Amino acid sequence: MHRDRISLVLFSLTLSIAAAVSCTTSETINMTGQTGHAGTTGSGTAGTTGTAGSTTGNAGTGAGTAGTTGAGGSITGTSGGTSGGTGGNGGAGGGMGGAGGAGNPDGGSGAILSFATDIYPFIKTQCTPCHITNIDGMLSMKDATTAYTNLVGTTMGVAAKTNLTCTMLSAAKKRVVPGDPAHSYIYIKTSMTNAALMPAGCQPAMPEMPQSTLTLTTDQVTKIHDWIMGGAMP
Repeated sequence: MHRDRISLVLFSLTLSIAAAVSCTTSETINMTGQTGHAGTTGSGTAGTTGTAGSTTGNAGTGAGTAGTTGAGGSITGTSGGTSGGTGGNGGAGGGMGGAGGAGNPDGGSGAILSFATDIYPFIKTQCTPCHITNIDGMLSMKDATTAYTNLVGTTMGVAAKTNLTCTMLSAAKKRVVPGDPAHSYIYIKTSMTNAALMPAGCQPAMPEMPQSTLTLTTDQVTKIHDWIMGGAMP
């Protein structure tokens, strides 16, 4: 009797399990309209505001520094040059400096010199006794007219009478070559030293020592140069 009751209980459990299994495997699960899980709430912190760009540049300097006025050029050309000096440029922001004065094409003082007025007065005092009271080198310059005639003649200069082997002379070997002092014997002899003249076969410098104790100044030699360069005017 007791055994039958146990069997009946077991049978009832078996039927219950079978029914549960049958319901789970055969019933379709409807997924439509199902509510999902709520998503994670986003961060509510606002982003950092960007820095505004600068719109105004630095102001530039309004005015340049005034330049220094250039020095005026000399009206006297450099010996042998073609024009006077040029004035310097002004500094940044300034004007141009003053232009130099035009030099004489001969590179001299710009003035046309006269033999009688500008040259002979110092020849008369500095070239004695050799060419004033004597005629050394076969060159008499006892007065302005005689001196000019023996140096220049009409237009092209008079040939030297001595030291014709001087290599500083041109082929014409003139005492004065108008417009060309570098090949004029009187300028060669008065502007150079014995150290330069003697090896070139040009004999001593003038005035010659010890026959004369006189000398020519730098200004006087420059006047001879400028006089010749300006055309060797009477």
